[in-house]
Formats: sequence, structure tokens, C-alpha cells
Amino acid sequence: MSSSPQRPEQANDNDPDDGTRVTFVHTTIVLLDPAKSTTPFWRQHVMEFGSLEIQPHAVMRGSSCGSYLEPCDPRDAEVWTVNGRYRSGGVEPCKDFATEAEARAFRDRLISAYPHLATRKG
Repeated sequence: MSSSPQRPEQANDNDPDDGTRVTFVHTTIVLLDPAKSTTPFWRQHVMEFGSLEIQPHAVMRGSSCGSYLEPCDPRDAEVWTVNGRYRSGGVEPCKDFATEAEARAFRDRLISAYPHLATRKG
């Protein structure tokens, strides 16, 4: 009569029950998931941007979907948006500011942290 080998995690009736047995449980924890959930979307893609631009916007109110931003003449701007321009095309809004000066300061901080963004637009 042949006996089949026991897998290590299976108990053997002949094992002593003296508290020396250790069972390991494998659990996968992705440590970056909580950080990603609190990181702005644009920040996760900043290396895909080729440049930054600043765009003036007016706040359009009273529509059926609430208020929204619409590009406008700089003299009429209520909000200044810093956008990341993807190398592949398209833009991603990064952050809105009340003044152009605040938007420029933010853009300059991003360029200092990510020098590849030094090609300025807007």
C-alpha cells in the first residue's frame, strides 16, 4: 500500500498538537492603492505631459447641469486653469486659480519639479 505525500499546509494526523505548528496565510496587499486614491489624476500622468499651459475661463452659471468653465478673453477671466498638454494630444486640467499670478506660480513650481515641462504654452 502506497501513501501519497502530504502538502505542507495539510495537517497530518500524526503531527503533535503542542502549539509548534505554524500556518502561513498568503495575502496580497497593494501598498500604492491608498496613495493613488488621494493623488490627483493629473499627477499620476505628469510624465506624459509635454508642456503646461494656462488658460483663462469664465464661470458659466444657470445651466441645467449647474455651473461650468468656458474659455474666455483674459480680461473676462474669473478662473485661471493650469493644463498639462499630453505629448500624444489633448489636455488635462491640473488646477484652477483665482488669479493668473497664482496659476503662473503653480506652473513654475511644476516646471521646477518636472523640468521636461519647461516648454511653456499659455
